[in-house]
Amino acid sequence: MSDTEQKHVKDVYEAIAEHFSSTRGAKWKSVVSFLGLQNKGSVGIDFGCGNGKYLDTRPDLLIFGADTCGALLSICGERGFHVLRGDILQSPFRIGVFDFGISVAVIHHMSTVGRREKAVEECLGSLRPGGLFIFTVWALEQPADSKRVFSGQDVLVPWKTGDVVVERYYHVFVEGELEALVGKYGEVIDAGYEKGNWYAVVRRAGGLSSGFHLTCSEDR
Repeated sequence: MSDTEQKHVKDVYEAIAEHFSSTRGAKWKSVVSFLGLQNKGSVGIDFGCGNGKYLDTRPDLLIFGADTCGALLSICGERGFHVLRGDILQSPFRIGVFDFGISVAVIHHMSTVGRREKAVEECLGSLRPGGLFIFTVWALEQPADSKRVFSGQDVLVPWKTGDVVVERYYHVFVEGELEALVGKYGEVIDAGYEKGNWYAVVRRAGGLSSGFHLTCSEDR
């Protein structure tokens, strides 16, 4: 792990886990729509699951969670979720074990192109051939009414909890960047924009083509 990620990602989330979790209840429509299209009984993975808010979205799916933050995993454990400590850059799972996967607001915390590429490669490697994965990241292009204004693509974003202010590292993505990244490792079958975030759905090689579309992308 790079010094930047250790100090401005991992250490920060351990410190703010309880407060962070209390602010993370709403779910992205794109992710909920993606989960809604999975077949009953399918088995999935949420890399960077945080407080586990997506793990019980559909009780008829079995979704495992993995995260590097022990404090957030403890919250997941208290909620009865199936989670383990695992790094998105080094999957603890066998190759080809999951039907689908999600990674919500995670790979934008990787501080180099190579590390972002490795994260995507590990995620897709965990899927069976033809399996689908959705990635979401913060966008450089924010809505006009957003409080987020970025000076560049690699930024430190303050988080205030009580009297303490910490800074989280982000690589914010420009339009088309996420599709180009994930497209190196699979077939991009859907992509769009939702409230200041880019998302992309990618299929691991070996599956049949389809007309998959989430129909929830916003115009910009």
